Amino acid sequence: MRDWRYAVRIANIDVTQLSGGTPPNLINAMIRGLYRLPTTPAGIGATIDKSDAPTIQGGNGGRVVIYCNRVIRTYLDIQATNKTNVLLQMNQFDGKMVTTFRGVPIKTCDAILNTESRLT
Repeated sequence: MRDWRYAVRIANIDVTQLSGGTPPNLINAMIRGLYRLPTTPAGIGATIDKSDAPTIQGGNGGRVVIYCNRVIRTYLDIQATNKTNVLLQMNQFDGKMVTTFRGVPIKTCDAILNTESRLT
């Protein structure tokens, strides 16, 4: 990671509730996460050109990517198949299906665990 200021962690998602009647709202959490970045590249829907911090101006020139584990990724893919959801989409790039949120690709990382202690 080039700059830790460009990382957002969405923690304490109760994965046992994902298939229940009132699942956690991952879409709202991802929107809040994108707006927590100091600056973002154009085209992701949450374009932020300037930061309050004088040393952070004009974006970092990097790519924005969302990483999640297989459980969250499964739930996001199920949500992406819901055609009423326009922010979370399944697109095809180079013959592969890619889930994106506001144009940001979502990738799977098995090192992200669901078994961490709850933050209080």
